[in-house]
Amino acid sequence: VRLDWRLTFPSGVTVVPFVIEWDATPSPTDTAPGGASLTSFHVRVPLGDETTRTRLAALGVDVEIVDAPQLATPALFARFDGPAGSMELPL
Repeated sequence: VRLDWRLTFPSGVTVVPFVIEWDATPSPTDTAPGGASLTSFHVRVPLGDETTRTRLAALGVDVEIVDAPQLATPALFARFDGPAGSMELPL
């Protein structure tokens, strides 16, 4: 199935959400096979990164933010549970 969409790209901070609008095609959430579920989602930020916290708060984004001194830039992480067990992936 061909998927068509339009989206916005935020500037500056890479973990700020973007907006996606599905065109005439169905959203993959309606047609994807089952079997796995998202169990947690969080943002990891370098120690002292207040810009990311400020921007997410200004947008009203309710997400866990974890300090990660080893990171140079913010990153998104998601944990999934499925038939083969649990897995955490960077996004």
